[in-house]
Amino acid sequence: MIFKNYMKIFVKNIKSVILSFMIFMVMLIIFTSSKNSDTEFKPTKLDIMINDEDKSEESRALINYLKEKHNVKEDKITDSEARKQLVEDKIIAYIVIKKDFKQNLLNDKKAVSILAPTKTSAITFLKIDLKSYLNYTLAGINSNVDQQEVLNTLNTKIDVKVIDTNLYNQEKDKQSFNITFAVLSYIVFMSTISVIINIDAEFKKESLLKRMALSPYSQKSQTIQQFVAQIIIAIIITSFYLAISVFMARNSIPKNSLFYTSIAVFIFSFTAISIGQLLVSISKDVKVVNGINSAFSMIMAFSSGVFFPIQYIPQGVINFSKFMPQYYFVKFLEEITFDKFLLFVASQAVFIVFYTLLGIFIRRHKLKEVA
Repeated sequence: MIFKNYMKIFVKNIKSVILSFMIFMVMLIIFTSSKNSDTEFKPTKLDIMINDEDKSEESRALINYLKEKHNVKEDKITDSEARKQLVEDKIIAYIVIKKDFKQNLLNDKKAVSILAPTKTSAITFLKIDLKSYLNYTLAGINSNVDQQEVLNTLNTKIDVKVIDTNLYNQEKDKQSFNITFAVLSYIVFMSTISVIINIDAEFKKESLLKRMALSPYSQKSQTIQQFVAQIIIAIIITSFYLAISVFMARNSIPKNSLFYTSIAVFIFSFTAISIGQLLVSISKDVKVVNGINSAFSMIMAFSSGVFFPIQYIPQGVINFSKFMPQYYFVKFLEEITFDKFLLFVASQAVFIVFYTLLGIFIRRHKLKEVA
């Protein structure tokens, strides 16, 4: 009975899903639209700051290589200060050459990190150039080739427009895929909670409460049916938006990324269920609860980097967003691997348990007050 009523009320409130769908399509068009990328790329001198943590011959060679192409300033600043200078256009990229640069290359570890905007062709080609340099340098180390020969090889490569177009397109496709699924996660999260709030409001109507009291099912059985119905509704909403997203990003889906990302979106919708249950335990006023949902979802999305590149977000805001589930979805999109997927699942499990227990605590506290 409970399950059947829950699904009936969901169908009655389908208009909220349709409204979310319209918002979703508008957001996808805004955030994934870009100008034609077929224009010829012209190498540009960029204002770059480099922090050399290694202070070795190899790291110095990289700095000299970049100085030949860009305006390079050497300094050691915090990530927060680097973000500030990026926003103020004082620099276009902040590069950190990690300590033990050579060993990191040999052991296939991260030797260089770069903090920069992600949606400009100049930065994309800078990343490609850095990747080429690191690959050639590693090959030179393994073959005992002099570093100057490596530089000569790099400087006499075939025209960058010919060999790097595919790499540029791959980087652009990855960005498009990440933006699509970041927006998808936000819409799924907000829609799932909104539907749960509206259904819960219907359930609290006196007529339905009386019918539930006459039900032959125990309180525990009714709660389980309600929980199962919420999971099915979350799966339906997620499947609907996921199908649209896959269609929209069909030409930019990286290999081996779709499976893990799709499962991650479903798991994220379960996190939304737990938060939805927490919110309905706070107030009986559906307008108040929906307002809290909208504010929480929007703040979470902005602070986690869904609508605004995380490189430009102050470190204090990023630290704040780590207490919200969306942050871990966006971080997962940066590097979609099995290990990162497991970390994402673990983070969502913590949030689900926390929000569920907090909701139970608030309900019990209110019942004691009434008693």
